[in-house]
Amino acid sequence: MRLIAVIALGAAVAGCSTIDPAPKLKAANDAIAAAKAAGAESIPAANDLLTQANKYLGTAQNLIKDGDVSNAIRNLNLASRATPRSPPPRPPRRPGPIS
Repeated sequence: MRLIAVIALGAAVAGCSTIDPAPKLKAANDAIAAAKAAGAESIPAANDLLTQANKYLGTAQNLIKDGDVSNAIRNLNLASRATPRSPPPRPPRRPGPIS
């Protein structure tokens, strides 16, 4: 009975340890595509970030092929974060007092 419990626990742990990188891969690709669509390639600082994001994405894709999913996800997170973002919108101006 104990042997069955140990085998079941081992299977559960092994099943939980696999992580699907597909959502992170899609998010990184979407972030890079959005940056390109916003014209990041024509702004030097943004283009540098975009280049770095593409490097992280390429590294992640190679790691996925090699079966190193945890490091691939780390690189996918870095790729998503390295994409240039537009600044948040400013709040509307309040009119001053009327004199």
